[in-house]
Amino acid sequence: MKLIAIQYRFDLNDYFSKKTFFDRIDDLMIKVDEKVSVDRKTLIVFPEDIGTMLIFMGEDLTGINSIKDAATMLIKKYFPKILLYRLRYRIGWANSLFLYKARNIFETYINVFSKISRRYDTYIIAGSLLLPRLNGREILDPYIYNTSIIFNYSGKIIGVQRKVHLISLEKRDLEVSPASLEEISIIDTEFGKIGLAICYDAFFDDVVEKLVEMGAEIVVQPSANPEKWDSRLERKWKDGCWNMVQKYDRLKYGVNPMAVGKILDLEFEGLTSIVTKVENTLDRSGYLAKSLTRNREEIIYVEV
Repeated sequence: MKLIAIQYRFDLNDYFSKKTFFDRIDDLMIKVDEKVSVDRKTLIVFPEDIGTMLIFMGEDLTGINSIKDAATMLIKKYFPKILLYRLRYRIGWANSLFLYKARNIFETYINVFSKISRRYDTYIIAGSLLLPRLNGREILDPYIYNTSIIFNYSGKIIGVQRKVHLISLEKRDLEVSPASLEEISIIDTEFGKIGLAICYDAFFDDVVEKLVEMGAEIVVQPSANPEKWDSRLERKWKDGCWNMVQKYDRLKYGVNPMAVGKILDLEFEGLTSIVTKVENTLDRSGYLAKSLTRNREEIIYVEV
């Protein structure tokens, strides 16, 4: 089995249209395939929020310098329709904006990653995006969740996971709702059972312990850290999937892809890693692979 973690660099230009987004992912997959030769025994993991930025698709952000200003502009642009969501469901402006854009974002995200997984005949955990519960184009409830979707090699969705534990940015500014712990599930593949803990979730035993109880052997932690990456944060980050792999006997590997780069005034940094038990690494670090930079795009992988 090949485990591949993408340290993905955000660039607003990649979200201009469905085509630019597809071309960006496809170009990256060409590099991955050249480096690793992906196949049906490959799991490729993208970082958190890779689909969230599709909210800017089709929008002219000339002269806009901050996420706050961009949100204000979009709310004004679509004010009558967004107001209807806000009044009907008694939700905030950010929640209403994502709800209004949800169908277009979802269809683009699903079409791109479904086509990519078929084209490269591989499993993909497509990071995450902010999305309501949907049944086709029908919105099932008015709340927005940090949602990760898993595709198999035929482009079929084989798993959906929503984030349980939210950081303050998600709760305060983006008006994301937490999922219930009861929604936690695992993905059973031909090369092992995968447990998905979106970023902050991997720091919490209630999530990881439930994944382990359900049989997870690999824990995947798609992440996007909106802070400067320093030695303090790097030490703290080990409390995530690195620590959980050490703590739970059943877990064999952890995969933690990080988003890097900048969208307007929101900047992301981090070090992507693939981990295992410390006793299974020669230097007893627990790291099988780790990115070399905190702010550049990288592809890291191992064959296990």
